[in-house]
Amino acid sequence: MDDKSIVELIKAITAQGTKLDVVTQSLAKVEERMTKLEVLREQDIKQNEKIEQILSRLQQGSEHFEKIEVRLNKLESAEGERAKGIIKQIVGLLIAAFVGAIIGNIGGIIHWLGRG
Repeated sequence: MDDKSIVELIKAITAQGTKLDVVTQSLAKVEERMTKLEVLREQDIKQNEKIEQILSRLQQGSEHFEKIEVRLNKLESAEGERAKGIIKQIVGLLIAAFVGAIIGNIGGIIHWLGRG
């Protein structure tokens, strides 16, 4: 091999080395981006887990409030039902007292009606 061939071979090897350096730098950038993407993916997974926990807690809170609302409605209607029951008992007692008074005084009522 002559000097000219050796120089050309050295230039070719140097050019290939430069290209390899560019490829290595590109691969390093790709690897850096992949690392960043993986970190973002992990953060996304954690955020999704937190969102699922929040949704679960909201669902539990909603169910709890529904139970409280049902109990409150029962308590509110219980007072009205109790009042209706007391009024029915009073009316029943008044009717019983009235009928008892009529039956107890039936003789006097018949006598009074007979005079007239």
